[in-house]
Amino acid sequence: MDAGKLIAMIVVASFVIDRIAAATFFLLSFSKTWDAWFPDPRFVGDERAKAAAERRLKLVYYCVVGALALIITSAWDMRILSQLELPAGSDGLDWLFTAVVLTGGSGQIAELLRAPHTGKLPTPAPEPLKISGSITLHDAAPEATRRRE
Repeated sequence: MDAGKLIAMIVVASFVIDRIAAATFFLLSFSKTWDAWFPDPRFVGDERAKAAAERRLKLVYYCVVGALALIITSAWDMRILSQLELPAGSDGLDWLFTAVVLTGGSGQIAELLRAPHTGKLPTPAPEPLKISGSITLHDAAPEATRRRE
């Protein structure tokens, strides 16, 4: 396999992994059990709990993406090191290396697509400006002008 085909295969596999992961997390977001275990960090009030929720969600995301990468690596018989004619030591190490590359590639694809499921939350819109207090209005026109009217 030439380098162009290998690169195309890595990009396609990374895209497939990202889309499967996105669909999986989207469907899981409808489950109350899932929401109890992995709450959406945007709706967690406490900063410490919010950071913990982000870490848990990121960990689960990379576990799912890593498992998908291993499945695709073995199903498509992808081995980057052997295609580049580099000594891998064993097929298992080559498949593991390829899965790590695909996992990282799926993260980059997600960034390109700006998908919210990567663990990086979109920045919320700034809160509207709120002013409290009282305002007193004084007529700035001279008193002579006010009397003529």
